[in-house]
Amino acid sequence: DFSEGNALYHSLFSIKAPGAFSATLLIGIFRKNQPAWNALMVSLGVMLGMLSRIFADMIVDPSSHNLFPFELMIGLAIVLPVSFVGAYLIHGVFFIAG
Repeated sequence: DFSEGNALYHSLFSIKAPGAFSATLLIGIFRKNQPAWNALMVSLGVMLGMLSRIFADMIVDPSSHNLFPFELMIGLAIVLPVSFVGAYLIHGVFFIAG
């Protein structure tokens, strides 16, 4: 549950942000010409994962995520820039390499 201590920040900074960065690097190897689209799709996937966890927690305890839009905005504010950095980093590597 994200409401326990720093669970939201711990999951974002230790799992979701490095995972989004790695995923955009991996996707950028195969889809070289669309870095912005790659970053947006990875960020959307992370947000859908967060949303599914929030809904699952709300089924068990309806009062567990009273401020879930803010949880999603915090997640988006952290994951989206990391995804764009990863996408444009691999795009730059391929651009320099030719």
